Amino acid sequence: MEDPGKGAIYVQLSDSTDQTPTTTEPTLVKFDTQDAVNGIGHNLKKPGDITILEDGVYFVLAVGQVGRKSGSLLRFIDLWLRVNGKNMGKI
Repeated sequence: MEDPGKGAIYVQLSDSTDQTPTTTEPTLVKFDTQDAVNGIGHNLKKPGDITILEDGVYFVLAVGQVGRKSGSLLRFIDLWLRVNGKNMGKI
């Protein structure tokens, strides 16, 4: 893969742990692996936080990889972003 360059700002994070929710309340998704980071802050000691370091317009893509350990009931998963502790609404 070609290096996007020093001026590019990007982050790709992943996690190697099972994050099965234990409640129906919102659950913070954590990332324990920094696959690629440039110009965005992510501290493994606060694995659920991502910090935008520069003003600008950003494209954000959040993708959840889900699986099932047992059962066959239809289930739904919603992914929501939070900005400064507040859930993002529709634009």
